[in-house]
Amino acid sequence: KGGEIVPAFFVGSTFGCTVGPLLGLDAGIAAQIGFVALFCGVVNCPVASLILALEVFGAENIPIFALICSISYMMSGRTGLYKSQTIVYSKISDDLSDFEIVHEKQQPTE
Repeated sequence: KGGEIVPAFFVGSTFGCTVGPLLGLDAGIAAQIGFVALFCGVVNCPVASLILALEVFGAENIPIFALICSISYMMSGRTGLYKSQTIVYSKISDDLSDFEIVHEKQQPTE
């Protein structure tokens, strides 16, 4: 079947194959990057996207795919293809107060 996912594969690969050579990339690797990037952005699941890239394209370009998955995931927003999947917390925190560590002052012992 693949009614929702296969079009994402096609659009990502086509975009990569078209834009990649304009950026000086080989059309094949650019199509792979587009495939992985769009899939990751659509499903909001970078680990599954990286595993899919490993299965489909092999381990040769995994560092590139990991970088692309990270960027795509951070930029994809809070919702994806599936309405039931919602990201509750921000992927990129612009306010570091979420990560604030509170240190208690300890009184010196005499």
